[in-house]
Amino acid sequence: MKKQKFECKTCGKLWPRESERMRDGKTCSKRCASIKGYLSGDRKETNIELKLQAMLLALGIEFITQKPILGVTIADIFIEPNVAIFADGAYWHGDLMTQYKDSQKTKTLTRGGYVVLRLDEEEIEEDDDLVREKVLEAYGKRRIIKKL
Repeated sequence: MKKQKFECKTCGKLWPRESERMRDGKTCSKRCASIKGYLSGDRKETNIELKLQAMLLALGIEFITQKPILGVTIADIFIEPNVAIFADGAYWHGDLMTQYKDSQKTKTLTRGGYVVLRLDEEEIEEDDDLVREKVLEAYGKRRIIKKL
């Protein structure tokens, strides 16, 4: 008899058995449940996220907004196949504990093969040329997967 596998609706991980959490919310962990809740909420994009999006559109770069990655975090902007861009606002990302958590998430994503670009609110608001240069550098580092 073949064992049934259950898939988390947030991160896509397969589990050999259904957990209580998966029955209730179709997620494998509290972290995935949190991400699912965040994405299903009435969240509006910030001004700095909108400014980055406008810049990417002007550069002709296709992107996805609010993409969950590895069940670890949600990228503000994601460029296929592996570029995650975060617009870190001063209010939410200004304290030391949040900065530490952000650095741990960045390390995890980098180990997972992602190109991670963290831009703080001040540089997004004040230095368009520097931000454009950083975005293009990250875009140039993406892995292009060739289809045969």
